[in-house]
Formats: sequence, C-alpha cells, structure tokens
Amino acid sequence: MSTKHNHPKRWLIIGLVVVLLASYVAFILTEPLAVARPTVTFTFSRSAKTVSLAWPSYGESAVGAVGYGILASQGSNTPQATASVIKILTALAVLKQHPLVVNEIGPMITLTQADVDSYNKYVTEGGSVVRVVAGEQLSEYQALEALLIPSANNIAETLASWAFGSIDAYNTYANSFAKNLGMTDTTITDPSGFLGTTISTPSDLVILGEAALANPVVAQIVGETTATIPVQGVVYNVNNLLGYEGIVGIKTGNNNQDQGCFLFAANTNIGNQVVTVVGVIMGGPDLGTVMKAALPLISNTAGGFNDISIVDTDTPVASLKTAWGSQVSVDAKNNLSAVVWNNSTIITSVDLPTVQPPLKINSQVGLLKVNNLTTHAVNSVPLVLEQAINKPSLIWRLVHSL
Repeated sequence: MSTKHNHPKRWLIIGLVVVLLASYVAFILTEPLAVARPTVTFTFSRSAKTVSLAWPSYGESAVGAVGYGILASQGSNTPQATASVIKILTALAVLKQHPLVVNEIGPMITLTQADVDSYNKYVTEGGSVVRVVAGEQLSEYQALEALLIPSANNIAETLASWAFGSIDAYNTYANSFAKNLGMTDTTITDPSGFLGTTISTPSDLVILGEAALANPVVAQIVGETTATIPVQGVVYNVNNLLGYEGIVGIKTGNNNQDQGCFLFAANTNIGNQVVTVVGVIMGGPDLGTVMKAALPLISNTAGGFNDISIVDTDTPVASLKTAWGSQVSVDAKNNLSAVVWNNSTIITSVDLPTVQPPLKINSQVGLLKVNNLTTHAVNSVPLVLEQAINKPSLIWRLVHSL
C-alpha cells in the first residue's frame, strides 16, 4: 500500500525538478550576455608646425578661417577705428530686425527730408554717399546694396533709423549685438563707422567677417561688383579685389583715424574641401596699400592648411573580445582625412563603448575621432565589425552561469 501511495509523490518531485530545470535554462537563455571588452590598437597624433605669414609692417592684423576661428594675429590687438568695415555689423543688425532670404527684396523704405539732410551732411564732410531725394523708395535689399557696395554713409543712417527708430536706439542694440557675436572689444558709436570713436580689434573683425559670410544675403551682396540704385544709378564695389586670389568679399574702410582698413575673405581648395580664409588689416597708411598687402597674407594663410590622411577604409582600429573567446576586429568604415591648420596639434581618440552581443557583421560599434587641440574642430568616422559576434553555445552558458 505504501508503494502505491509514493508514486504520486515521486512524479510530483520529478515534475518539479523538470520545471525548475526548464525555468533555469529559460533564465540562462534570456539573461543578457556579458559585454564584449574593447581594446584600442590605433593611435595618431601630429604636433603643431610653424606657419610663416606675410604680415604687414604697420598696424594690426589677424587671420582666421570659417569653422576654424582665429588662427593668428600680429600687433597688440588693441581697439582702433574700424571706418566703414563696421557697416557689415549694421547690415547684420538690420537683417536681425527685418530678415531677408536670398532673392527677396524686402519691404520698401520711403526716404524723407531727414535722409536728404544726412546725404548733404556727408557730402560736406567728404564721406562716401549715394544720392537720394525725398519721396524716393528703396527696397531693403537695395538699401543694403547701397550700404555695402559703394559704402554709403547716408544709407547707414537711413537703415539704422528705419530698423530701430533712431540712431541712438541702433547704437544701443549694435553694442549688445556685437558682444553676443563674441566681439568683446568693439564699441559702436555710429552705424557708418565715419566717426573715429567706433572701434574694434582685428580679432573681433575676423569674428564679424565669419558672421557675415554665414548670412546668405550679406554674403551675396559683398560679392557683387555692381548694383543699380534708384536716383543714384549704377554703383561699383569699393572692394576692387573681388575675384583675385579667390577673394569673395568683404568690406573696405578708411577715415581720418584709420586710413586703411580691409576685412577680406577668400576661398581656397585644400584637398576636396573649400577653406574660406577670413582676415583683416587695420591701421594701414592708405586703403590701396592694405588691399595689396592682403594678397600675400591670403596666399600664406591658405598655404598653412594641409589635407592629412588619418585612416583608410578597413584599417583595424580596435578589437572586441568576448568572455567565451570570440575576438573580432573593429575597422574604419570609410577613409578619414582632416584639413588642418599647420600650427595646430591634432590627436585621435576612439569612442568605443562596451557592446552587447550578438552583433551582425558591419554593425557600427563606435567612432574614431580626430580632435584639433588648437581649433577644437572634430572629424570622425564610424567604426564597424569586421565579422559578426555570435552568441556562445548553450553548454558554455549553462556551465558559466552555475
């Protein structure tokens, strides 16, 4: 009798064991696998090299490049008169109030006797102007052309008053706007730069040049050789170097306090990339002299860039090893090169976090980064698996989970 009574108990125990084993196996199969440990095998570094630049023997200068910031400067970088170069800031400020897109003329501005009086004042003082009459209408775009191409002082006042209500209101805004751009050593006292009290530094003006090129409307206007303005007729760009040495703008200036100031931008091909050099010369003896001096400075600055090959496609950069013995190479997905200013230090770093298998072949598992310690520019290329990382066998999982 006792044997018959024990059969149900025995089967119950066997059933419980089977359920427990099944639960354990199910747990093992669903438990996350151990992460694959990375080992970095690739390194690259390049120390800064000296770049010789053809600085003028007078005044103060600075050069930079779009996306690279200030590269080098000469002189004490103390604030001095900007002359008409500051009209670039005037244009950007006006466009903040009344934005335009390329090929849009914008609202019409009706000129008044106050605008005629401004014209007459600058004629008397020997400033650059475009002729206006009361009742004349200029589109915003035409006014910006008159401001930047023949460098009309009277239109600087017209635009400032139209956009901000008064010259004083413009000056207040412009000083705050300049600081927000990073022009910390710039002081605005008028929209035209005719006054010697409107001052800036070469480094600040390079920042201004980059901001101007980032605005498609301003970039388009400063690249125009001529324009047609109502009443005045055809006007010509004071920057007669457009097109030389890749020059695409930006603005000339001269007044009694600064006889020669030139903010320039020029495109140059470095490898497969276009680098836009931005520079400024302030405090020259005259405008013609500083414009001539800009040409070798552009050439030297462009020559200071190099396209450096960092890594080729399929080059092993690191490896991933699993706890169950799989080891897979991690390769660069593409070629990676970097356009580098020679007076920069660059190093590579590998962003390769631990990963969770299984992973397919060519899975992206990280990035190889090129860090420019001087300009802070970063280039990168994806890192991918040369082979798949498969799951371990069931036996391995069972044994190593006990």
